[in-house]
Amino acid sequence: MKRIAVSLAAAAALSCHGAAAPASVSADDFLGQLAGALCPKVVACFGADPYVAQHCEDIYGRGIAPWKPGVAAGRLTYDAAAGAACLDAIASGGCDALAHSIEFALPPACVGVVTGTVPSGGGCYADAECAAGVCTFTGSECPGKCAGAGVKGGSCAVSTDCAASLGCDGSTCAVLAKAGGSCADYAACASGFFCNLPPLGAGAGVCEKQRNAGDACGEDFEHAKGAFLGECGPGRVCAGVIIDAAQFMLTPGKCAAPAMVGSACTLEMHGKIVSTGCAIGLTCDTGTCALAPESGPCSGDIYAACRFGLAACDQTSKTCGPLVDVGAACGSQKDCKSDVCASGKCAAAPGGACTPG
Repeated sequence: MKRIAVSLAAAAALSCHGAAAPASVSADDFLGQLAGALCPKVVACFGADPYVAQHCEDIYGRGIAPWKPGVAAGRLTYDAAAGAACLDAIASGGCDALAHSIEFALPPACVGVVTGTVPSGGGCYADAECAAGVCTFTGSECPGKCAGAGVKGGSCAVSTDCAASLGCDGSTCAVLAKAGGSCADYAACASGFFCNLPPLGAGAGVCEKQRNAGDACGEDFEHAKGAFLGECGPGRVCAGVIIDAAQFMLTPGKCAAPAMVGSACTLEMHGKIVSTGCAIGLTCDTGTCALAPESGPCSGDIYAACRFGLAACDQTSKTCGPLVDVGAACGSQKDCKSDVCASGKCAAAPGGACTPG
């Protein structure tokens, strides 16, 4: 089961089974339940407000939309017993089962639920349809073509462009590193580690073990980027970090569970980068966490300029408005309806307009 790019985070209690899991589940039921089972777990593990789960389900739903016609057309085979085991693993597993950071992988139990049958060079609509590698799209090409996954040293955009056991380190497929290993991107470190990138993008970073609740984080400029890129591990944020680049001053934070609506937080400050301690999707304008706005001035919080999945911060007027279309200016992918922001403009997702036949 391969790439479905999801950029989000949210917070909800992890669910548990109260009854024995079924031995098998039909393809229709599996596809109907997957996003609803996975998104609350993903958002809980990455510390965001529960409302973000719906945005996750919308994106994930679009990502798996080609699977049903793929099974019907024979580009995919489906294993009913593996489908049931996958849903059970999502519900009963912890955050470690989702790999690390926002570019996540499904639990090992989900491998083999669907198997691609399309050979290299064959027409495809989704990564999962390829017997090996990923489904690549060039321009308006439809369908795409299956291409082998990147080997060590090959080029990549995300880790699922690379072969199993490799991650995308910057733009190159590399072995996932552990403590002391070199990294150029948050996705280059193995689960349980984060990439401690140097300040101002000066050179490669080093993989370090993620911090526990109560540990100091963002304690110096060498760890300033890590504070916002997984230093504290699943389900935690680096609360209270304040970076004043102009004055070269830094206030460290502590790893903690994300604060929810109504909880105290570190105030946002103009001209400074602040980790408020609020769950992703919330803002801290008055000293307490609150839902980010759908309209009005954009918040300074780097995680919640506007209501996640519902509104975008206009880069000219600095006010919240509707998500923008392909070709419009964007500050990040969360501003775009397509969920893709490239070179400051919203771009179409690869194969986004390509409908399975």
